[in-house]
Amino acid sequence: MTSTALASLRADAVSDWEACGDSFYCQEHLYDLHWQDVDLEVQRVAAAPFGGPLAVMRDESALVVVPRGAPAGGRPVVRIFSAAGALLGSFLWEGARLAGWGWSAELELVMVDAAGKVYFYSLHGECLAKQVSFGPEVEAEGVSHVALYPDGLVVLGAASGQLWAVVGLAAPRAARLPRVPGLDEAAAGGGGADGAGGGVCLGILEPRFTLSGGLEVLVACGETVWTVDDHRATDSPLPPGCGGVAGLAVAPSGTFVALACGDGRLRVMSSDFSQQLCEFDTNSVAPTSLAWCGVDAVALAWAGLLLLVGPTGEWQRLPCAPGCVLVSEVDGLRMVDAGAMSLLRRVPDPLVQAYPPGSTAPPAQLLDARDLFDSGSARADRLLRQLGPALPQAVEACAAGAGLELVVPRQRALLRAAVFGRAFAPSVPPGLLRETALKLRVLNALREPKVGLPLTMPQLEALTLPVVVGRLVALRQHLLAYRIAEALGTGQQEVLLAWACAKISASPTLQDGPLKEAVAAKMGRLPRPRYAPLAAHAQARRAAAAARCAPGRARLRGRSRLRPRARAAAVATTTASAAAAQALGRRSLAIKLLEEEPSPAAQVPLLLSLARTGAGGGGGGHGAPPPLGGDPADDTLGAALRKAVESGDPDLVHLALFEAYRARPLPEFWALVSPRAPARNLFAKFTRLKDPELLETLYVTQHLNAEAGELALEGALRQLVPSGGGAPGGAGRPDDAAVAACISGLQAAGHKFGQCKELAWQAKAAAEAAALLKEQVRLERDTGQALFVGLPLADTVGLCLRLGHARAAAGLRKSFGVPEPRWYWIKLRALAAAHDWDALDAWLGEKRSPIGWEPFVREATAAGAPREALARLISRAPDCRAKADAFEAAGCPREAAEVAAKLRDGDLLARIGGAVAPNSAAGLAIAQLREAFQAR
Repeated sequence: MTSTALASLRADAVSDWEACGDSFYCQEHLYDLHWQDVDLEVQRVAAAPFGGPLAVMRDESALVVVPRGAPAGGRPVVRIFSAAGALLGSFLWEGARLAGWGWSAELELVMVDAAGKVYFYSLHGECLAKQVSFGPEVEAEGVSHVALYPDGLVVLGAASGQLWAVVGLAAPRAARLPRVPGLDEAAAGGGGADGAGGGVCLGILEPRFTLSGGLEVLVACGETVWTVDDHRATDSPLPPGCGGVAGLAVAPSGTFVALACGDGRLRVMSSDFSQQLCEFDTNSVAPTSLAWCGVDAVALAWAGLLLLVGPTGEWQRLPCAPGCVLVSEVDGLRMVDAGAMSLLRRVPDPLVQAYPPGSTAPPAQLLDARDLFDSGSARADRLLRQLGPALPQAVEACAAGAGLELVVPRQRALLRAAVFGRAFAPSVPPGLLRETALKLRVLNALREPKVGLPLTMPQLEALTLPVVVGRLVALRQHLLAYRIAEALGTGQQEVLLAWACAKISASPTLQDGPLKEAVAAKMGRLPRPRYAPLAAHAQARRAAAAARCAPGRARLRGRSRLRPRARAAAVATTTASAAAAQALGRRSLAIKLLEEEPSPAAQVPLLLSLARTGAGGGGGGHGAPPPLGGDPADDTLGAALRKAVESGDPDLVHLALFEAYRARPLPEFWALVSPRAPARNLFAKFTRLKDPELLETLYVTQHLNAEAGELALEGALRQLVPSGGGAPGGAGRPDDAAVAACISGLQAAGHKFGQCKELAWQAKAAAEAAALLKEQVRLERDTGQALFVGLPLADTVGLCLRLGHARAAAGLRKSFGVPEPRWYWIKLRALAAAHDWDALDAWLGEKRSPIGWEPFVREATAAGAPREALARLISRAPDCRAKADAFEAAGCPREAAEVAAKLRDGDLLARIGGAVAPNSAAGLAIAQLREAFQAR
């Protein structure tokens, strides 16, 4: 760049500056608006901040000529334009007289009619299925004033003066606010929309700006401004004679409030009305518009005139087209007239330092140094040396100025100067210039007319790049949104999902196969792409959602195809939207897309949804849907069950099972479930607990004898579980009916087992269990003691022996074929438990025991038998070393020594003798035995 070019650049930059006190203001052209049939003098405009879209409709209170071909009934048409004037959508307004409207943070058009009904529309004019109800009270009296903010709205009852607030438009819910004294009379006086007229003005202090963290409503009524929150209404009187408030505007930062009073004065107050910061006499009637220019000045508009008032009362007069719309931004004021859009803002300090000709500020010197360097002049080095310690400041100021500049050549000049100075200022963060360049590329791309988002650097920082990506998706600028998300390193999946949904909606005639391949080719860029939202989008129709809006609503432009939601983040909720639509769309395409879905948790519910709607039709004229996975015998429901089983998630398996059970007859359901063991087992486990009759019916009809027998056996044995939780045979004995049911169940189980030859043992066991239970009932009846029911056979026989019913025990032994060793064990433990040592000794002496003599000694010892009884039992054993050990363990050393002597075991005899005292009777006897043994 030559010196002449730099001088021309500077002169061009400062040519539009207007001084207002110590600051400069500049009105910079953004777009030429080539919209048609727009006359802002007789039309109402709702403009979204941050360079957002504009909604235009005819002012119903104005007298206008209705053109030929207009909708019947004189209904106004709402058209939505981008900030560059491109038509995004339109629809016919069928509500009552419009009381107020505006844009939400998610770029949803919120419209409130005089009857208190709230309507939500997308960026492209589609009616959204949100509903807000203020109750019958508001519907009866109507609404006179409305104030909106990005995440809510406030309405004023036309007759009662009651304030109602909706905080949170994602899930809107109306709440009544405290009453303001005298507001009912002022509200009944009538007035315009958007908070103006009728002696009442409304303003909003958003929750993020208040100390309480809640919504605060400013109500100007007469010469008092009321601050209303959830709990109280606090009054702030204005100076006497101010003539009331004709206009009220809250600064974008929420710290100041501008009041246009009836006496022609502008008063700027702190948001808590504790102090008045500025008072300016306009010497005129109330302005038609009042808005903040960032937080630096207040703009008042009359027909053909804009008055800019600074913070200390300085002012500047600017031209203004009739009907000009003022839109407050965080760093300026957007001005929209019939043919152009411009941005009025205070010139940022870095630009004030860099541009003025002859400026010696460090940024200006660095700009000159870069220009001299480009021209090969050695003066560049001298300028750099003169900057000295101010060089890092100059680099940062040039970088900041480049970000704040709207004209690309000026951005380039400032950025080149910053890069030049950065080489000699290592203290400047290395990422500063790279980040500035990245944001400038984003901003310049957003400002292109085909995109129409005229953001500045402060607006971008306030909005954040992820939100910008969401707005681009809403504008269907998917390529730019994806590139920005790619630069951020996050959000690519949401952008591609939105693009794929739009692609599906815009391709009603494209075959499912090629369409799926086109979508998969793009989604394949992601490491783990999600196809479930696309499948849900493909199977649902937006018509179902549109039907929930007012009947007869028509869209003038646009098509009946599906469209994506306004934000990229909302695309992830398409599954819920599809479920709510309850209408069949391109089912075949949905199934094809689900083939690529890696998450079973997202895949299975959608397959079940497709199975539910599959009976009503096919895939939009593209043929019957192929089964998932290519198995011709596997339908959608079977595929869902198969995928649930493969996932290993019991919740998914249960979901698929119950859906299949509701959708299929029982034989078909079991044919679907039985080959899959995990699903079969889960279903059996659930029905065992919740509906055993169903499981029994299923087993019987499918001739599953083993499973049916096990189920009957389980049900029969459950009858014996006492209600009090005690053990069977105890105090919590089941009643006679439960015992009879158990016997019947056991017999039924035996019958079911008996129908299969391989289950003969189970059939016999069930029959014997039923017979044993009958015998136990008889024993209780004969003995008069409720101790037998529920006991095992061995415990039943043992109990009979302990109670002295030997004949009954012998009968049980014979009836159930108890083997002799088992019989010996049962009787042994019963006699030991009864401490009948004589009977035990006599029984052991009757004949040779099939279990040996050792169990008798062990059981008697465990039962606490006396030494004499143990000695008698041990004496019946044949002579052996074990007998000697048993005598010794029982405390009979003399008898143990006698056995050792008989066995001629000197070592054993010596060990036994060494364990007793030599002078004791046992010791002396053992000594004699040892002498006799040694004499031999």
